[in-house]
Order: sequence, then C-alpha cells, then structure tokens
Amino acid sequence: MGASLEEIMNRCIRFFLYLLIFWLPYSIAVIESSVITATILWLVKRSIRAQKTWDQGSRNWRSLLRAFSPVDSPLNAPIGFFLLVSLVCTLRSVSWGHSWSGLMTKTLEWFVIYFLVLEVFDHPRSLKIALGIFLFTSLSTIIDGLFQFHIFHKDIFAKMVISDGRATGPFPNANQLAGYLTMAIPLALALWAAAADRRWRWAAGLAWISGLWSLMTTFSRGGWLAVLGGFVFIFFLFKRFSWPVILGLAMTILVCLGIFFTRFEKEIRLEKLEKEKVLTTAFWRKDLWADSLRMLMDRPLFGYGPNTYMPAFYEYVQRLHGPGTYEPTYAHNCYLQLAVEYGILGLIAFLWILATLFFQTFASVLKPISDEPQAIFWKAVRIGLSAGLLAFLLHSFVDTHFFSLRLSVLLWLMIGLLVAVTLTTNRSLNLS
Repeated sequence: MGASLEEIMNRCIRFFLYLLIFWLPYSIAVIESSVITATILWLVKRSIRAQKTWDQGSRNWRSLLRAFSPVDSPLNAPIGFFLLVSLVCTLRSVSWGHSWSGLMTKTLEWFVIYFLVLEVFDHPRSLKIALGIFLFTSLSTIIDGLFQFHIFHKDIFAKMVISDGRATGPFPNANQLAGYLTMAIPLALALWAAAADRRWRWAAGLAWISGLWSLMTTFSRGGWLAVLGGFVFIFFLFKRFSWPVILGLAMTILVCLGIFFTRFEKEIRLEKLEKEKVLTTAFWRKDLWADSLRMLMDRPLFGYGPNTYMPAFYEYVQRLHGPGTYEPTYAHNCYLQLAVEYGILGLIAFLWILATLFFQTFASVLKPISDEPQAIFWKAVRIGLSAGLLAFLLHSFVDTHFFSLRLSVLLWLMIGLLVAVTLTTNRSLNLS
C-alpha cells in the first residue's frame, strides 16, 4: 500500500531538515531556504488536513484552528507565553522597524524550527538519521578547523581565513566554532560511552577526541569551561560508567592533544601579551555589562524591543559617556541582551522554556530503564543532547550565540530533537 499524501509531505519536510543539519555550519542560504521550504510544505500539509476536516462536516473555527495547531509538547505553554511577551515588547519597541523584522525573521524562526522537528521526527529511525548526519557534519567541521589551524590557515569548505591565530572553521569567528563544538562534543561523548553499534562508537569516539583538540585551537576559554560543565553533567547522570576515570581521560586528551600540539604554533594566546589582552577583554566586558544593566533599568519590564540592542545601546552610551566609548556591539551575554530587548518578563519566559526542558529531561533520564541496548542508547542520546545544550547555554553567558543565525538555529534544532527523542522513544520503545 502506498504512502499517504500526508506521509509524503512529512518525508519532504524531513529531507529539508536533514539538509539543514548537514549544511548548518557552511551555508546561511541553505539554512534559510530549507526552513522556508519546510514551512511552506507544513502549511500545505495542514491545509489539506483542514480541507478534509471541512469536507467531513466540521465547519467551525475550532476545527480549523486544531488543523493548524502545532504538535503538543511540554514546552508549548512557556513558548506561547514568550511569544505573547515578544508581541507586547514589539508593540512597545523604541524602533518598530527593527522589532517587527526581528520578531518575524528571527524570534519566530526559533519556534518554527522547533515545531517542524517535532512534526516529522516521530520515529526512532528518522531520529537516528538526523543524529548520524549531525555527527558526520560535526566531524567534517572539526577536521576542517584542524586543517585550517595547523596546515592551510584557511578552511577547506568556506575559505575562511584563520583569524587572530585562532581556528574558525567555516564560521566567521573562533567563538562561533567553539559554540558549535560545545553542542557536538558532549553528545559525541555520551554516544561513545553507550552505543552498542561499533560504527556509532567509532564515529562518536573520533568526534569526541578530535573535537576536544579542535576546541583548544579556538582558544575560547568560555568554550573550554562550558564543555567541562557538559562533561560533569554527563558523568552525574550516566552512573553506569566510572565518571572519575572518564573525566581523567578527557582532561588528559584535552591537555595532550590540545595544548601540546598548539605549542608548535607561534600565535599562543597564553603568552604575556595575550594575558594582558585577556585582562583588557575582561574589563571591557565588565563595563559593557554594567552599562547594559543600567540601560535595562530604564525599561525593565518589556525592554527596548526585539532586535534593537545594538542601535539602542550605542545611542544610550553616547548619551551616558559621550561619543567614541563603544563601537556598535552585542552584549556578549545572551541572557543580558535578551533582557534588554525583551525585558525582565521576556527573560523569565525564556528561562521558563529552558527550566521546563531540563525538568522533563531529568524526570525522564532518572527513571530506571531496562538493560536492552536500544534503551541504553536512547538514554545516552537524551543525556548527550541535554549536556550539549547545557554547555551551549553556559557558553552563551559570555558570547552572542542566541543572536547568530547559525547557532540560534542549532540551539532550537537540538531542543526539538531532545524533546522528539523523549516523546518518540517513550511511545515506541516504552522507555521511561
């Protein structure tokens, strides 16, 4: 019996999401076109569903609303509240043009990606394909960054020239590569620790070890600490392994492969000059955060509006300190910038989303499971995804990841996969 029209549409949406995962580090154009095409396919699919509902006699607005409702998930309520706050913030914005553009093309895109993932990744097989593509792309990105740093000084795929003696891979700067790796390395470690399939173990082990080395070549101190936090999270939850041994092994590899090999390069960011640069950067961020907090206190509840931080902050510090104090900049603290743009209510709504996500993950992971390889594998996936998300969110305290197109797409893609894994494996494999 042939596939239904709805299933064909689901397969098409899945294809574009696979494409998105594969090309995410390399092409903004592919990201945008994949999201737009998948969204159009979703609208067509739901329109067909609405037409069937109408033809069957349910001719009222509630039936039509249900036909276009997103997939039910534990995050729907906090997401709905965040979107409501975002709309109010936009209406009260200091710059309607910036805010409406940001709301429609950035904020909504986060949740479109999340709900598209839940819509079509509803079977363990499709989830495994998505994870396999992400692991393959992560390995490609890692190898690209290592070749860029040690051999070519220009990455293979995007031709990005090495910047400030730090590996960037296909990303515009080293911190964005580090942000991508904070998501990939903990997931690879968890898969290496638990996968029964030898192919998964080899690929995940290679990604974990080479990923640590690549992370060192970014010289992102925030990235190093964030991945360490992700490792601790894994070892806390994955009690069937001896975490002190694995932690010691991880740190040994981190030191030997990272610092030792980079010592052969002239641009070592641990020299006296670089230590002075680190202090200068730290003081600059301290002043930047202090001024951002002052700015927030002027409009604490709903902020300045989505997508307004850079122009509003520049204008604010011009009045506060005089001209020439700062160039236009991000806050280099995603949560602080989110608060300035969306207000304290918006920040609370966003944190509610994250708190619900991690509470659901803890509740799922901490329950006992069988010793079947598939049950252990999917538990490892949940732990690895949540550890990667935690590391990414920790790194976001000192960087701009929520406001980078590629990394914000990565964040909501992985949140969607984590929720999809939890819902799908609980249903199909009867896992707790």
